[in-house]
Amino acid sequence: MDKEKTIKIKISLLRLGVSQAQIARDLGLKRGTVNGVIQGRGRSKRIEAYLETLILQDQKMSLSKNLERDKKPLRKGHPEFRKGQQKISVISEG
Repeated sequence: MDKEKTIKIKISLLRLGVSQAQIARDLGLKRGTVNGVIQGRGRSKRIEAYLETLILQDQKMSLSKNLERDKKPLRKGHPEFRKGQQKISVISEG
């Protein structure tokens, strides 16, 4: 794995609160084996598939949080508040 992918995996693991030791326990492997795959020193389809699943889970969670954040109503002082008001008035005129 390249350095960028290693960083992406580590960030996802941190966000999900999953340790390399936990992955090793789940897969019945040694932590060093999991670490070697994450660092790009070894290959394992089983570990890589597990990591991809975790990355996808992290992406879905992040997307879900972003969508929730975007659903919050705008406050009167927010710059986008007026834009929303203008759109509503234009729609009601038509």
